[in-house]
Amino acid sequence: MEIIDIEQLSECLTGEIDLDLDLMRCAIGELKEHAAAMQTCIMPEDEAAWTSHAHRSFGASASLGFKRLAHQFREAEFLQHGTTDPSALLERINETIGLTEHELSLMKLL
Repeated sequence: MEIIDIEQLSECLTGEIDLDLDLMRCAIGELKEHAAAMQTCIMPEDEAAWTSHAHRSFGASASLGFKRLAHQFREAEFLQHGTTDPSALLERINETIGLTEHELSLMKLL
């Protein structure tokens, strides 16, 4: 699966480099914050908080064309605690955030 849907991302950009850079920095920062918060919500009793962070991250990722992240956050949103290891999924999410940052830097958007 591609990391970024360039067409979707392009629809979100203004063409003003400073504004676009700020948007990408804020978006990546927010996704990192949600992933960090999800790390504290791995226990089954924190499932509602986990789901909330995953849902908000899915929406942000999908809107910006961060295709792989959107897919992983959607998977996290519907994760059944106790049947799947949330740590492994969160590790993949953090790796994909790094890959997304790399792709954005290659595009001169970070």
